[in-house]
Amino acid sequence: MPSHRELARDWGCAKSYVDRCVKRGCSTESYEAARLWREANTDRTRISPGRLETMAKAGVSEKSPIGDAGKIPNNDESLEDTLQGIKMAVHESRDELRRSLIEGKPQKIGAWISLHTRAVEARVKLESMVREELERQKVLIPISQAQTSTRKVVGVIVSGLNALPQNMAARCNPTNPDLVMTILEDECAAILKAAQQAL
Repeated sequence: MPSHRELARDWGCAKSYVDRCVKRGCSTESYEAARLWREANTDRTRISPGRLETMAKAGVSEKSPIGDAGKIPNNDESLEDTLQGIKMAVHESRDELRRSLIEGKPQKIGAWISLHTRAVEARVKLESMVREELERQKVLIPISQAQTSTRKVVGVIVSGLNALPQNMAARCNPTNPDLVMTILEDECAAILKAAQQAL
C-alpha cells in the first residue's frame, strides 16, 4: 500500500494534493487503484461529454473507451460518424465495467462506472444534436406535417380509384361498358377495403 508521499511522487504532484484526493475517496490500496480513481475523478483528466465527443471523432482504441486524447479530430466527419464513435465508447466502457465487476476490484469498478456514465451522457447529448440537425435539414419532419401530406396523397388515390370505373369502362369495352364497369368497381372496392384493413 503506497503512502501519500509515494503517490505524490508517482503522480508528479504535491503531497497536499494527494491528501485532498484521499479525503475525496481516492484509494491507496495500490498505485493502479489510485491512478484509476484519479483518471475518473480529477478535473485534469475528467472526461466530459464534450471531450468524449472530440475523442470519439479521433477514433476509439482497443484498450480504452475514449480513444487517443492527443489525436486531432477530423472536422470533415459528420455527426453520424461522431455518434458511431460515442456508441463504441459506450460499449467498450460497459465491457470494461463488466470485467471490473468480475475481478471484484472496487476502485476499477468506480472508475469504469464514472467513465461509462460520461460516455452514456455524451451519447444522449449527441443523439439529440443529430436529431436536431436532421430536423433542421428537413430529413425528418414533424408528425403533423407527415399526417397532412399523407392525407393529401391518400385522398388523391382514393378519389382516383372511385372515379376509375366510370372513366375507364367505355375505353376498356366500347361494346359493353356496363360489364367492365362492374368488374372495375369490384376491384377498386377490394383495393380500398384492403387498404383500410391494413391501417
